[in-house]
Amino acid sequence: MKPFEFSLEPLLEYRTFELDKIEKELSLQSGKLALLNEELESKARELLRIGFERFQKANSLCEIRAYELYSKRIESEKEKLIKAIAVAEVELEKIRAQWTEANKKKKVLEKMKEKKYTAWKQEKARQEILMLDEFGTGAHEREKHIV
Repeated sequence: MKPFEFSLEPLLEYRTFELDKIEKELSLQSGKLALLNEELESKARELLRIGFERFQKANSLCEIRAYELYSKRIESEKEKLIKAIAVAEVELEKIRAQWTEANKKKKVLEKMKEKKYTAWKQEKARQEILMLDEFGTGAHEREKHIV
């Protein structure tokens, strides 16, 4: 019997390649989102530090004003980061949906391959049994003619 061949193997390989590509995009986008969140936390810590240092007794009016302007700049950067995080999260969800769809397509092909392999194995076993039966029957017939 010929060895097992899955006729849709090239398609399964393509689906695997596609899934790997989407997984790479997913990890890149997750990393990007993590960096944005980390930067947002950094800005929040900076705002806390500024708030604490702004009204120290040793600060002059000019220094307080400089802290105020710096605080406003950090606040605007924080708002931009929040918007960037929202966009990154939407993009991440799109990539997750693509990954889910690609994974489903790959799983379907893998199940088809598994079923075809099981059917091939059963057919191979059936043919081996038939061959052994044929050998056994032939040997029995030869014994009859000898005796």
